Amino acid sequence: MSTSAELYPSIGENVSVDCSTTIKDPIEWIYASGSATGSTTSLYPDNLVDANNLGVEFEFRKSLEFAATRVGAWTRFFSIQGNLTLVSSTVDLNQPAYDPANIGGHPDQHRSRSMGQSDYVNTTLAFDQPLWGTNMRLLFNTFGERISQVGGYGNPDTYEQPFDRLILR
Repeated sequence: MSTSAELYPSIGENVSVDCSTTIKDPIEWIYASGSATGSTTSLYPDNLVDANNLGVEFEFRKSLEFAATRVGAWTRFFSIQGNLTLVSSTVDLNQPAYDPANIGGHPDQHRSRSMGQSDYVNTTLAFDQPLWGTNMRLLFNTFGERISQVGGYGNPDTYEQPFDRLILR
């Protein structure tokens, strides 16, 4: 279930807000050792019953054309874009809907975050000049610490550490 609102003030501009709450049958990648699976160490997908997200996502795109009278007509070729997501999630690992290892649940019964879930920020300064056929973007992206592999059956979770990225294309 998700609730959202969107506004389009003019061509190429938008503001939207999205609040998500429940994900049915989420898939988590479980890392299991040989003793749990009867084979060597493996990574397998596990369908869980549900996951809950409590958070908000805010997205916008705004042309800088409004600054043309004060700064110059060249600003009409620029726009700024952004996306901010703040989320807290929970998933119950003790109720898998699908268990390929046929073990019947996870000893790590409850975790506060879904796999791959973290807060993040994306921003873009865009330049579009159609007469020249030129498009350029300066992008910035960052995200918070997130689980990349769920540690099941006595194995610890594996985390992806946050990093910042600046891209010019």
